[in-house]
Amino acid sequence: MDNVYKLGIGDILQMDFSGNRSKDHSMITTYKSNGVPYLTYHSTNTYRKSVKSLVAQYPRATYYAFRT
Repeated sequence: MDNVYKLGIGDILQMDFSGNRSKDHSMITTYKSNGVPYLTYHSTNTYRKSVKSLVAQYPRATYYAFRT
């Protein structure tokens, strides 16, 4: 997908922290509210972190959004 805000429940978001085109982290969309997807992932046992806060925390990362 061309925009992380298009993620729906069950869709996958992957991140490349270093810009080397290698996907470093994968998350699943488990909730959506007011057009904002929320992601759940295991590496730090995170439940429903908003895409908005994730992008603010890692503004230089590359994001890959996939419909499942």
